Amino acid sequence: MGPGVILIGPSVSTCLTLKEVLVQKGILKEEGKSKENYYTTGLPEKVEKTAKIILGSDIFEIQKVKLEELEQNI
Repeated sequence: MGPGVILIGPSVSTCLTLKEVLVQKGILKEEGKSKENYYTTGLPEKVEKTAKIILGSDIFEIQKVKLEELEQNI
């Protein structure tokens, strides 16, 4: 990279875009403790096993959802 090149991290841009969407929809949680929800269109047992490895802790509940239901809510 040369001196005129600016490196932009896509993760920062993605987070800012997501925040805008959450604000527009009125679902951004401003303060307080948040609750984590986990959903899968696959097998909850497999997701739980993988999540335990990645996150290093137990997940209390993983809900299975149908893709068709998710598309209707968008």
